[in-house]
Amino acid sequence: MSELLELLLTPPGETIWVRDADGDHDAESVRRRAAGVKRQLETLSAGSAVGLLHEPSAGWVAAWLGVMAAGHVVVPLSRQQPASERQRLCDDAGARVVLDDEAVAAVTPGKTSELHAAVGRLRARTQSDPSAATAMLLYTSGTTGRSKGVMLSHACLAHQARLLMRAWQIDGDTELVHTLVLHHTHGVAIALLPALCAGATVRLLPRFDPAAVLDAMASGGNTFMAVPTMYYRL
Repeated sequence: MSELLELLLTPPGETIWVRDADGDHDAESVRRRAAGVKRQLETLSAGSAVGLLHEPSAGWVAAWLGVMAAGHVVVPLSRQQPASERQRLCDDAGARVVLDDEAVAAVTPGKTSELHAAVGRLRARTQSDPSAATAMLLYTSGTTGRSKGVMLSHACLAHQARLLMRAWQIDGDTELVHTLVLHHTHGVAIALLPALCAGATVRLLPRFDPAAVLDAMASGGNTFMAVPTMYYRL
């Protein structure tokens, strides 16, 4: 088992891990859902890229954890992206399936990219060390050109989570109000991941709305991360 998965399995099962539109979800219930996702992916070859297209919710967290626990590579996608862009990213990553609200959907195969080949070569070199394997392919914003996939290992994400937990004093008393997108590093690797590893509660809002953020902060939320435009609107 990788360092990252060990961190994500550390918080007690009764910890309220995620709050979403459907209510409170403890760590045990999210992990059970993740185990179900893992079973759905058993027929895939080890280290396959799996697209994740899911609304921000406990279901997103379960699917994300289930893909990594199955030994595959998560490729976060978003409905904010045009369908053509999602297809391009799946082609680039070599993803042949997408988890859409926890259901497995096929992706029309495209040309296998050099990046997909690189992930495969790295997997072959790191089979004896799960922490060195790629956990996620996160795509850059594409501000000055086409977005590019960044290979993030289990060890890299675990190390970052530990550093942020210590630097920002994230612990079981933290309740993170989360409105960042989950297909960029700020939302998933900097905000969500350390909070879950620390056994904090993550209140996942479906989208950024200033009134909803202020309400959440007034009713238990004590931590918030955002980009400058969000702070301006607040």
